[in-house]
Amino acid sequence: MTTFGRLVRMAVPASRLLDAIRDDALSGSDAGGAPGSGVAQGEALVEQALLLLRRLRALGRELRCEGPLQEAHRLTFIALTGPEKPWDEGVEPAAWQFAAWEQAVAAWAALRQPYAEAQCLLAAGQAALACGARQEAATRLARARTLARDLGVTPLLEQLDVLGRRARIGGSDEATDAQPLGLTARELEVLREVTNGRSNREIAEELVISIKTVSVHVSNILAKLGVATRGEAAATAHRLHLFD
Repeated sequence: MTTFGRLVRMAVPASRLLDAIRDDALSGSDAGGAPGSGVAQGEALVEQALLLLRRLRALGRELRCEGPLQEAHRLTFIALTGPEKPWDEGVEPAAWQFAAWEQAVAAWAALRQPYAEAQCLLAAGQAALACGARQEAATRLARARTLARDLGVTPLLEQLDVLGRRARIGGSDEATDAQPLGLTARELEVLREVTNGRSNREIAEELVISIKTVSVHVSNILAKLGVATRGEAAATAHRLHLFD
């Protein structure tokens, strides 16, 4: 018998593919590749992912949801699979997913299911980071850590540690007197990666933020440095020995 619990397990790989599709859609033209080349190269994978998601959503629409446990699974399933039409204009996938994961977190918390709650908190934290909401992410990851530590779930704690290190949770994004050219701490991190020749996609993966957020940071960096291109920004960073 198909249940929302089973659909959740089936949706995990589909959700990962959806994230890849979303990043391709947001990246558009990326450094180091022709415009749209990532989407073109992964066209077959995109079609398979969308087909799988459509089938899973169709199954979900046919299921009856009975009781709070199935409702919690249903909300988790929705957060994993995303909206019916994720590329509609005006839909910000990361913001949508953050709100969806928040609903799943609340459902599992009400059921007093700490492991499922912690897993959803981790996903909510990742979505918050993709939105650029670092404080929101830090709050959820801290709660997830408390639950995982109380349960003694080492793998989940390790996941949280890795995400925390990569996202540099607890740091400041505000500009200080010690930071040159009026750049924020996050902009300096992005500039360092630009100087290393990384594309927007690679920077997003390294800093655990969305490609769209990286693009905004890069635009701010170019404006503050008074340059027009990424290459000129990298040259300025080298000339000023910002990362020596």
